[in-house]
Amino acid sequence: AAGVIIFNEGNPGRTGLLVGSLSDAAGNPIVPTIPVAFTTFDVGTSLNSRYQQAAQAGTPLPVTSISIQGIVDPNRTDWNVIAESKGGDPNKVLVVDAHLDAIFGAGMLDNGSGSATILDIAEQMKNVTPRNKLRFIWFGGEELGLLGSNFYINSLSPTELSKIKFDLDADVLATPNYVAGVLDPEGVNLFGRGPGTPMPP
Repeated sequence: AAGVIIFNEGNPGRTGLLVGSLSDAAGNPIVPTIPVAFTTFDVGTSLNSRYQQAAQAGTPLPVTSISIQGIVDPNRTDWNVIAESKGGDPNKVLVVDAHLDAIFGAGMLDNGSGSATILDIAEQMKNVTPRNKLRFIWFGGEELGLLGSNFYINSLSPTELSKIKFDLDADVLATPNYVAGVLDPEGVNLFGRGPGTPMPP
């Protein structure tokens, strides 16, 4: 193919602009060698209908060119931003996190909404002495494969990891199509990606 146009299947709540990342069957991010565009269900079905008509009539296809502006730079630097409460039990840490990077076209939702929310919570809590240590983290590189969060976890010693007792993840908080969930690490993954892992000691 010279290019690919991807759109949602049109079920209720799934007709808007589809914006996502590309990965292989194992979940590893891939960089396409041809242009890849995302569009709404209406535009996608219109193009599909016009394509079928053109194919039957032997006339030129409705899309003759796709121009995608993208940057692929594996050497680009990204950051995590971390802030902690002054008070609270340092052996019992509550992490409140969001990711700073965004998907193109919907960044205000994913994840400007989560990042702004935990910033507001942090500002509200600055004059409070919490029972447990509060750690607010804004992760970088989440959409490219959880790069910021994996880097952070891998940088902690087993002792430091054991002090984290709970995590509140703030992602896509402004969506009307929300799910309030509690993830059991020992149960099935929240997104259906297979069984979880045993809880650490």
